[in-house]
Amino acid sequence: MDATGRGRPEAVGDAGQDIGDAQLLAQLRQGRAAAFERAMRRYNRLLYRAARSLLTDDAQAEQAVVDAWLRAFAALPTMRGELALSTWLLRIVIETCRQQQRPVRSPLLRQAESARTHAG
Repeated sequence: MDATGRGRPEAVGDAGQDIGDAQLLAQLRQGRAAAFERAMRRYNRLLYRAARSLLTDDAQAEQAVVDAWLRAFAALPTMRGELALSTWLLRIVIETCRQQQRPVRSPLLRQAESARTHAG
């Protein structure tokens, strides 16, 4: 499945039943591989659409979604559960898109800007 979310949209439990976000989150925190696949199937399309609305092309949006998933999985231990899983993931993808939109400034450019500020 690619970052556009093509594939099965539903999230199902081990026995094939639908599971809720609370159970999915618990499984994610346990590190269950099937839960990661379920989460991606459930939310990939939503995250891609959000990223595509903020970025200028498909490749940027796809990269933002991949980066957001990596950030989300790394941040699972610190997620407090105050937000719905979808809201938490959307916040991560939006912040990832904002970071991609920021101009990349080299250390040399930052040093020159700093010198110009202090000289004037």
